[in-house]
Amino acid sequence: MYDLNQVRNISCEEVAILSGIQLKERGNILQGKIRSTEKTPSFTIWKNTNSWYDFGAGEGGSVIDLTMKVYGIDSKTAINKLGEDFRLRKIDNKHTNEFLPLTDNEYKSLNMYPKRVSANGYINLDIQTDEEALAISEKYKMTVAEFSNVNPKEYNDLITEYAMDIIEGYKVRYDESILQYKLNGYFYISHDKLQTINNTSEFKNYSQYEFTTAYQKHELQTYEKIINKTLYLLEKGLVPIEGKVSYSHLRVDATKDIKQAEQDTLEYKIREEYKKQYNFSTVDLLNNKQLKTLHEVNKLLRLLKGSEQFIFPVSDFSYAYHWLGKQVEQFDKQYCEAKDRMKNANTKTESYQNDINLIKKLENNMIETKELFLNCQNVVRDIKNIENELKARDAPQQVKVQDLDLER
Repeated sequence: MYDLNQVRNISCEEVAILSGIQLKERGNILQGKIRSTEKTPSFTIWKNTNSWYDFGAGEGGSVIDLTMKVYGIDSKTAINKLGEDFRLRKIDNKHTNEFLPLTDNEYKSLNMYPKRVSANGYINLDIQTDEEALAISEKYKMTVAEFSNVNPKEYNDLITEYAMDIIEGYKVRYDESILQYKLNGYFYISHDKLQTINNTSEFKNYSQYEFTTAYQKHELQTYEKIINKTLYLLEKGLVPIEGKVSYSHLRVDATKDIKQAEQDTLEYKIREEYKKQYNFSTVDLLNNKQLKTLHEVNKLLRLLKGSEQFIFPVSDFSYAYHWLGKQVEQFDKQYCEAKDRMKNANTKTESYQNDINLIKKLENNMIETKELFLNCQNVVRDIKNIENELKARDAPQQVKVQDLDLER
């Protein structure tokens, strides 16, 4: 039995090529003819998601589904075939400790020469004599796979060096792109790179901002794939001398990191706008949850007052606070009325179903409104406390909230 996560990590591209499908790269996708009778390619692979789709047959899915399709076999046979073809380790008790070297293609993915160990940085004629180089070449004339059995420790050091070189290089690029997003509020692409990809069909209908953002997200997903695949090959390729080594802490998640970067950027922009408008030091001392409440209450005030004003004075918060309190009371009243109507109502009637839907909606509304109601109360209290601390330190630019009374 094979680990399904390892099986699913096998590249659809490699499986397609092994089955005889010729692929052409177009941006982030690969296309080819899955049937010899096709005039135009109907088979597509998305590299960033490792998925495929056959538009001619209306079928698609994972690498397991692809193996089932091209070889006409069931899922169990497909999993076993993938495990054997890509030399995965079995995870049943009989084979738990069995080690299998990587395939030649997998070693090549680590920028290694699989056919001869000596070709992997062992020979340097700048510092070695011809005789020394010849001796080293003779000593390490075996394949990398054979070397894993002859000298497991040195073999582990060798593939770790090559793998980490790839990972660290792409991690630098990955981190730089995330940092640029946080600093600039949009993903940065150099002018030269922009010119070379300006006519890429995948992005041709985008605005300049959309193009820049979409392309950099695409690049981050590419970096993620390379980093995580290299880590997978490293963990798989190491001889378990002292137990299994895990590098899971080095894995990246582009979707999660992009979302966090966008959130950090939004919070930064909001904080700067409030500092500019209120001109007080208190904003710097608010945490992200308090800042979010500040922003949500201002949005609510714009709606209640029918105003396009972006930021309202903190003294206006009592207006929003009392309105939210009334909303909670109104939702609670409607909720009780609906519950009362349902007690003696026929469960098959339309009005009964309408009340069920109303109750669900009211429950959600009450949760959201109560949360904002309490947060509004807390953020004003926190601002008061922060202001008092600043006063005690004789801090300049303090907000005046002494006249704010949420109880009136």
